[in-house]
Amino acid sequence: MEDLKITLFGSPTMKVGGRTVDPGRRKVLALLSYLAVADGGCGRETICALLWPEKDAAAAHAELRRTMSALRRCVGSDVIEATRGNVAFSPDVFVDVREFKKHYHFATAGDHGAGSSGTEQVRTMERAAALYTADFLSGFSLSDSAEFDNWTMFEAERLRAMASDLLERLSRPELLLSDGRQSETSVLDYARRWLMLDDLNEAAHRRLMELYALSGKRGAAFRQFEACRNKLDQELGVEPESETIECRRKIESGELVSLAPARAQQKKARNRLAVTSLVAAIICAAAMWGLLWNGNREQGGGITVAVLPLADNSVQNSENWFASGMTEAIITDLAKISALRVTSRTSSEAVAASRPEISAVREQLGVDYVVEGSVLSSNGQVRVTAQLIDTLHDKHVWAGDYESELSDVIDLQSRIAFDIASNVQAKLSGRERAALAETRAVDPAAYQRYLVGSYEFARLPFDINLAPKCLEDLTHSVSLDPTFAPAHAALANYYWGATQFGLYTSGEGMKRAMAEAKRAVALDPGLAEAHTVLGFVYFLHDFNWYRSEQEFQKAITLKPSSAEAHRWYGSLLCTRGRFDEAIREVNEARNIDPLSLLNILNVAMRLYYARDYDRALREAGIARDMEENFYMSHMVLGHALAGTGRYPEATYELETAARLAGEGAIEPLAVLSYVYNRAERPGDARNAEKRLRELDASGIEISPLLLSYIPLGSGDYSAAMDLIEQAYSQRDLNLAWNFQDPFFDPLRSLPRFQDMKKAMNL
Repeated sequence: MEDLKITLFGSPTMKVGGRTVDPGRRKVLALLSYLAVADGGCGRETICALLWPEKDAAAAHAELRRTMSALRRCVGSDVIEATRGNVAFSPDVFVDVREFKKHYHFATAGDHGAGSSGTEQVRTMERAAALYTADFLSGFSLSDSAEFDNWTMFEAERLRAMASDLLERLSRPELLLSDGRQSETSVLDYARRWLMLDDLNEAAHRRLMELYALSGKRGAAFRQFEACRNKLDQELGVEPESETIECRRKIESGELVSLAPARAQQKKARNRLAVTSLVAAIICAAAMWGLLWNGNREQGGGITVAVLPLADNSVQNSENWFASGMTEAIITDLAKISALRVTSRTSSEAVAASRPEISAVREQLGVDYVVEGSVLSSNGQVRVTAQLIDTLHDKHVWAGDYESELSDVIDLQSRIAFDIASNVQAKLSGRERAALAETRAVDPAAYQRYLVGSYEFARLPFDINLAPKCLEDLTHSVSLDPTFAPAHAALANYYWGATQFGLYTSGEGMKRAMAEAKRAVALDPGLAEAHTVLGFVYFLHDFNWYRSEQEFQKAITLKPSSAEAHRWYGSLLCTRGRFDEAIREVNEARNIDPLSLLNILNVAMRLYYARDYDRALREAGIARDMEENFYMSHMVLGHALAGTGRYPEATYELETAARLAGEGAIEPLAVLSYVYNRAERPGDARNAEKRLRELDASGIEISPLLLSYIPLGSGDYSAAMDLIEQAYSQRDLNLAWNFQDPFFDPLRSLPRFQDMKKAMNL
């Protein structure tokens, strides 16, 4: 049968064209499982003895014939090859277990040795490891056949041993310096997966200790030793082996030295490549999708302008942070003008990455004008060249050259924005003219630190290791020039973002964000970015809907082309149940930043919360097709599918999301637990919960709101409310954001939920 895929890791499933086929009988799935992993087919007598041990020969053979007929109806008559004495499954059908075995045997064939890490061998092992998503036939059994269950158990143990061998090989320390074939994160991830197979495996505990130490994470190594010792004591009542104690001694004495200095240059190059590759992948996919999707985009009024990234001609600024900052500053100044709709930098960069013709820029972004140019910074002087292009006629409308001292750069940026607005004949209000005319000197060193910190902050989602450097640069900028409001606003944004990344508790991070945002507003009441951060805090932490709405509206008034302000205002309106207004705002954010994958996902989620599932599925499908390797694309689609009750398809998307997210698979696993329970797959739900609990035990903080999905899916509403109330008491930022999730609908009429809703001022 065309596009038939058999999955036997976890609950057995048959998929045709991506859709799950339910045979309606467990014996059909049992027969499928047995045939699919057998090499060369199976004798009829053997199958009858395995599946119908209590029946006589004639009755068992009759059952086999009926079961084979049902299986053929599901998978097609050409997939099952049967003779008088033998039954075989077609070798051409994809079966995950068969693929796993094939990759495993290829990768481990011959005497590779402990240090073997050939590129093709490693890649093949990674492909095999990716297939092992759960134990063989996990949670599946036959109540009337102990023989089948015994076979399942032995096969599962054999496959688990193969997976353990693979994960041990993929987590070997020498791969940390294997010419970039595996990153530190992936090697650690494989070690954690190895330990998850058996949390009493001391060799896996030691491997993690070694990897943490070699990565410069001595504290994590010592915590791993303690976790190992506690587990052995609780489960077996024994102390760690001498090898484990010796490993700890080596770490403590410094014999196991961090590889960080030796890998410094490698890591810097890899980080840059990782950021560039992921951004480029999403950007290029977005730009290409824009060709198809642009025609359906809602068009706003006004003159539309895109500022393409300025070329950096400054030799010393090899990382492009100065040109990036100048580009963003010009976009920000133009975005203050209500007569213009200015494309956000995300989409402008997406288009520029493919170096298209002007006509293609117009087609992808739907803009009337494009600004191109370059920047040169040298010896305290700044020079910017800019040119304005009419995209309809592909002709230059205007060009200008600007020079100033670095201390007067804000005035220079305002002059460029004013000249661009004048040449596209945009009408400026008195307030907008005053805002562009309002300039001030800035300490050059403070301004440079601000640009570097802002550049780093934009890359934090892709490289969280930049967080300390980002904080250092923004804090230094503020200390050099305490009156520079944009630096305070950027620092407020950092604290808010770092709280989302789990670097601060909700209370601490949002308190710091609020303080810096208020300082920025006190210095410059017209700074839209600071008002947006205040809107975040009032919305997600304080549940002060009125003040939050005021701040978002103020930010939009000051900067009409702020995709961020429109996006977050839409989220606030959604939480308050004002769905039509919410969808309008998030769509406006997408109009401003049309090629932003996150904007499209946000539109899909607001539609999902509004119970408009058909449109949510359409938008989520656009995002998934744009970037299949981004876990959130599958995550949002899984939510939307679950909302319609299409649980088999939802689990496929969520399982993909969990695999792609790796160590960050918290939300996919929580939602998977819910969906598995709703799909009546309790064994898989328990496995998802187990993986989630293991992440929690490893020190990764998990939102109580996400944990509530576990009892919610099984119908334990009291336990779910306990966790949701805990989220409320902790001011969990996820609570306001996800308040309208349809998963919570069974709780909404409960007195406890109504009491919490009142406490939240909703």
